[in-house]
Amino acid sequence: MAKLLYNTLGAAQLILEPEGELHDFATLPSPEAARGKVIVLAKRPKALVTGCKVRNDDFDDENHTYQPSSHTNDTSVVSLEDDDDATVGTTIVGFNSQGPIKAKDPHAPVPSPAEIVATAQLEAAQARSDAQYAQEKAEALDKLADQKETETSILTAKAGMTATEVKRRAAAAAGRSFDKGAYDADDRPEGKVLKEEGIEMHEILPGVVQGGRDQYARTAQEAMEAGNRVAVCFTRYNQAEATLFEASQNFERARGREQALAQEAQKAAAEARSHREFADSARVRVEQVRELQRNALENTSSAGNVVVTAMTEAKISEKRAADAEARAERAKEAAARDQQRADEETRKEESLENEVTELHAQCSEASEAAKAVRERVEKAATMLDRVNEQIHLIESSSQYRKEVAEGVKGGASVRHGGSFVAKHSSKLEEREICRDLIREASEENATAEARRNRIYAALEDKNHLWNEQREVVAQARRVADRSTHAAEELAEHAEEEREAAMLRYTARQRAEATAENRDSHTQSLQTQLEEAERASTEAANIAVQSRKLATRLLADGEKAKDLDHFVRTMKEAEGARNKAKIEYDAAKLEKDRCNDRMMEEKRRLDTNAEVFTRAQRAAADAVDRIQYEHLYQQEAIVAYNEALMLRSQAEDAARRSKANMAKADEKARAAQSASEYKRLTDRVVELPTNLARLSMLHRLKFQNWEKSLSLSAAHVHSFAQHVLFKMLNDDSLEQCKNIKAFTQNHLCRVFPSWNVLPSKMFTNYDPIFAWSMGCQLVPMNFHSADERLFVADGRFRTNGSCGYVLKPSNLAENNTNSVESEEWSLEVLCGSNIPIKKPKGTPNLFVKVSLFAGSTMKDKSAFYKTSIQHNNANPVWEGNNFVFAVDNPSLAIIVFSVWDQNPNGLEDFIAAAAFPASSLREGYRSVSLFDVHHSRSGPFAFASLLVKALKS
Repeated sequence: MAKLLYNTLGAAQLILEPEGELHDFATLPSPEAARGKVIVLAKRPKALVTGCKVRNDDFDDENHTYQPSSHTNDTSVVSLEDDDDATVGTTIVGFNSQGPIKAKDPHAPVPSPAEIVATAQLEAAQARSDAQYAQEKAEALDKLADQKETETSILTAKAGMTATEVKRRAAAAAGRSFDKGAYDADDRPEGKVLKEEGIEMHEILPGVVQGGRDQYARTAQEAMEAGNRVAVCFTRYNQAEATLFEASQNFERARGREQALAQEAQKAAAEARSHREFADSARVRVEQVRELQRNALENTSSAGNVVVTAMTEAKISEKRAADAEARAERAKEAAARDQQRADEETRKEESLENEVTELHAQCSEASEAAKAVRERVEKAATMLDRVNEQIHLIESSSQYRKEVAEGVKGGASVRHGGSFVAKHSSKLEEREICRDLIREASEENATAEARRNRIYAALEDKNHLWNEQREVVAQARRVADRSTHAAEELAEHAEEEREAAMLRYTARQRAEATAENRDSHTQSLQTQLEEAERASTEAANIAVQSRKLATRLLADGEKAKDLDHFVRTMKEAEGARNKAKIEYDAAKLEKDRCNDRMMEEKRRLDTNAEVFTRAQRAAADAVDRIQYEHLYQQEAIVAYNEALMLRSQAEDAARRSKANMAKADEKARAAQSASEYKRLTDRVVELPTNLARLSMLHRLKFQNWEKSLSLSAAHVHSFAQHVLFKMLNDDSLEQCKNIKAFTQNHLCRVFPSWNVLPSKMFTNYDPIFAWSMGCQLVPMNFHSADERLFVADGRFRTNGSCGYVLKPSNLAENNTNSVESEEWSLEVLCGSNIPIKKPKGTPNLFVKVSLFAGSTMKDKSAFYKTSIQHNNANPVWEGNNFVFAVDNPSLAIIVFSVWDQNPNGLEDFIAAAAFPASSLREGYRSVSLFDVHHSRSGPFAFASLLVKALKS
């Protein structure tokens, strides 16, 4: 790949090659230095030496997760994480919770990474099993202790004792000491309190219940009276409302009659003006017809002279056309003879061409056969080289030499020695087979080459004859073409002469027709003059009558303008309606208060009756409860002692379970470290030196900001979209500061997440927030034509839409004081040439204006929507003034989108446009619209919006 890159781009000096080691880059190349160059982003070693190795650990499918690192000195796999291109250590024999375990004896056998992982996973599984058993035992004991404590609480409640009293008696029965200060004097037996309270309530509650019944009856009567008052007020309110409605109808009818009379007066005045204008135009028409009649008499006399001249010219043109046609026919016969000879020579050429094509196919077939034989030779040679290399490896191994020595020492044949000796013999036989294959393929190659040379010589001879015949055909074609061209020119000349003769004949006919038309035209003008004089007289009479009608209607309209009587009647009815509404609201409020008091008294009555009933039952139950108190007391003391014993056992088991869980966690961390060690070991590969020389930027997996900020400018980080958002959510202020500091001197790439929900897999994320963090490479899903893709398209509307814009100065220098907020007012006035998708019906067009500010992690900072206009492709919106504030104009993007609302409420996208807020200018601005594919072709070539922009 490095060779291909260099041959394609490097030879033309189109690759920007690094000029130092990886740690030498303090800053990135300037845009001027990188102009017109290709920058290679790959893996780079720290030192450019032959056989250098790197670790491939920066893949997009692994960068979709975020695991924050608390410190850079992570000892779990320190030998691999600290050096990005470190080779695999050969002295690690295992892992524990503190990190790798290295062999004390450097000459001792070292297990492979797979063996280390298997051992660590086996120990982790055993530790998990022990921890699970201890946890299950602790949970069982804890459950038994809970059950016994629940039983103790139940027996304590049944015995009428407090928990403190049970503890004191249990301690006395078991011979334990008891803290008397822990006893609460207010912790009395519950049964005795209920007994005394039940007797007192039994004596008081009958009178309370009877008083509640009387109070409830009174409040019910008041609520009924309030309801009657509400009904009366509601009837009055409806009557007043009907009176107001009738007065409003009378006023509207009077106003409608006044407007109708005004419209009829205006219409009559317009008709009077129209009739007067028609009368004036009729008088002008009379004068025009008289003038036309005088001109017609003058033109009739000259028509006869024109007819005589046209007849003479027509006879001369007819004779010239006949001579030209005869010459064209003779030239056509000569061209046919030359064309026939050229066709015969062409058939000879085609025959030779077919023979050349057949020989060329045979030559290609022979070349393919020779190529196949050469490939077999090369394949056999490759197999021979691989077998020789394997034989060399076997012979250079210590095991082979050991087996050969043992076979010679024991007197056995080397061929029948150990496994390495047998493998060596097998490879020798395989080498002989490869040599035989090479000899056979070489002989076939010589035969194929000889056949190809014979066919090629015959092809050259036949090709020479074909070329000579092509020259003969070309000469015959040139002669035929000249003859054909001469014949065509003569035919064209004859046709022109014939057309001239026809034109002069047509001119003669027209002159005769003109003379006849002028006679009839003179007679027609006389008739038109008489008709125009009659129409002028009638139009003058109609104009006088229309003016009288307009004057009468105008007087009637002035009389109908007096609407004061209807206005006074309507105001009086409205005052009566408002007064009735106030009385109705007051009566309704009083009714609600009475109903609330009635329901409150009802709740009190029900509560007192229920308490009275419970008190009667409690008094009867107290006697039976006292009899069982003594028995429950003894059972409660025994259960309490058993609960103490089970709780102690459960606590011991929990401590052992906790220790086993800690041990299992340590083993799990060790297994995880071993798995990571194997994964990183498998990814260490040798990097071609040519590719390392062409790579300018180095991809590196993110670990923590402390390490990233210390890297040289050639390092590049990649983050999935949701990883970046989650990282900034964990510690927003600190993380924003770190990533902005990193992107000032490094490149940072953000790519769409692939492990999101299926409903969001093909949607785009908001690129504004990634840009606001200084990220330079923010790709989008172009198969999703959504609003966020228009935001990305709008970012590059500046700088000639070349696809490259400079980062804002506040992000390049981390100077937040240079950012000045702006406040804008936008008014969408109208649209022009907007394509309509509906084949039928009236479109319902409206415009959405969205602001993507990038100051927060929210998608949109502001969103506005115009009113719906039922219009055609040139809609007009009025009164849609949108005011918004932009904290950072250099980052914010404004999106205008046009939509069509269906009768079922769905919205169809029509067109949109996006551009940076920093590009806004005050005044009336035309916003060019783009279709869903970001194109202005076809029906979208002239689509636009007219917007009025004002800066506060």
